[in-house]
Amino acid sequence: MAAGLVFGTAVGLRGWTLAAAAPALTFGLVATGGFVLGKLGVRWELGTFAGWALAVSVVAFVVVQLLFRRKSEPETTSRTLGEHLLVAAGVVLGMAAGAVTFLRGITSLDRVSQEWTRRITAT
Repeated sequence: MAAGLVFGTAVGLRGWTLAAAAPALTFGLVATGGFVLGKLGVRWELGTFAGWALAVSVVAFVVVQLLFRRKSEPETTSRTLGEHLLVAAGVVLGMAAGAVTFLRGITSLDRVSQEWTRRITAT
């Protein structure tokens, strides 16, 4: 999820939007990184993924800065503590469901999905 947080921050997401989007952004970085790095013959490891995520985040940050140089208005919506806690609970439950599903499917963080491997080598 850290990769998704970095990328989301780079493109300007903040607050609960960033927290809720981070898992999906991480998945997208893994999916695209596995494909692109595989095509380039780069071995898939945690370090290469971290480098990929950082490089994509830097490029996204530069593009966003070039496209949207105007200053954005700060968020003026006030939320109660109960609303913050409700959103936090939803984010935590969503992350937990995704993590459990992912870990049950691959059994180790060192392995890339065999389905991805088959698709990368077949194309």
